[in-house]
Amino acid sequence: MFEVVFGFVLVLLGFAAIHDWKTTFVSDWVVYALFCVGLVGLVVQGHVLEGLSVTAGLAVLALLFYYGGVFAQGDARLLVALGPVLPGLDLLSRGWYASGFVLTLLFVGLVYTLAISGWHAWKSATYGKACEGFFEQYVVVFWIFVFGGLVSSFFLSSMAWGLMWSGAWVLFGLFLHAKAVEETCFIRLTRPDALLEGDWLVSSVKVGSHTFSPSAAGLSRADIALLRRYRRSVVIKQGIPFVPVFFIAYGLMGYVVLGGYAADVLRLVRGVLS
Repeated sequence: MFEVVFGFVLVLLGFAAIHDWKTTFVSDWVVYALFCVGLVGLVVQGHVLEGLSVTAGLAVLALLFYYGGVFAQGDARLLVALGPVLPGLDLLSRGWYASGFVLTLLFVGLVYTLAISGWHAWKSATYGKACEGFFEQYVVVFWIFVFGGLVSSFFLSSMAWGLMWSGAWVLFGLFLHAKAVEETCFIRLTRPDALLEGDWLVSSVKVGSHTFSPSAAGLSRADIALLRRYRRSVVIKQGIPFVPVFFIAYGLMGYVVLGGYAADVLRLVRGVLS
């Protein structure tokens, strides 16, 4: 049964990934189709309760990612829609596969985001200056890192201190990189006819008697209609198309499950954790 569901879902995610790459928008019909296919599969298998329980857990995680600014609205809904199409015959196995899928999604997303943002930074003529500007802005954080590293060297072993020190500088560098790429490549003035539902405002905008403020939900259809009526362009922050990451992560999970490697992966994880 999972072979049929996997093939159908992978094709849908492929179309959605291409559409997201071109438009930075996730169509509602893809989300609804995935959820309906999964629901039918759960009914046929007789595992509705187990599947919906895992989906509920993913819904909570999606909300955390959404309001934490990790996921856009479409990405959060897509994560929930994939809940019913995950493999597993009982609650425990579905929980394991769901956890593995989320971890794979985050890992692939990190590599993918670094690659895409690096490509944008390489093309940008102002990326270097933006990095310098943000370094000056967060120079206090830099000196806190230096002071913390010196103090911690008296209390930690050389290996632990080296790992912590290296990790802190990597995080600080990634933070500066993310801020610079966002500033130079993903913030732009957008015409009202080019706005999409869920677009993130950079700052508050007043149109007539109404004030639009930045939020995790982004612009609604009513907001966009009002901006178009007043022909008001706004500055928005665009995100990196993330549906291709869902496509890759789901494909990897299917390869592990259908290829019979799930038990080997589980043994590897247990060995690492122990």
